[in-house]
Amino acid sequence: MKTKNVTISLDEDLLNAGRRYAKLKGTSINEMFREFLRSKVVADTGSDIAEEMMDALDAAQGDSKERSWKREDAYRR
Repeated sequence: MKTKNVTISLDEDLLNAGRRYAKLKGTSINEMFREFLRSKVVADTGSDIAEEMMDALDAAQGDSKERSWKREDAYRR
């Protein structure tokens, strides 16, 4: 399955606590989010709609109108 990047905002204390927790569990924040989302989607729908969502994202045709951006630009406020 092709993966996509997603940017989220978290309180710094929560992020740090999450990192410590992930390290204790031998995993990563990314994997924890993937598993959390997967468990919620499957539990609420009874099916793996997350897979369908990822397929839809893969098929989407974006149009940046030839604009480009850098990851750092997403964090400028």
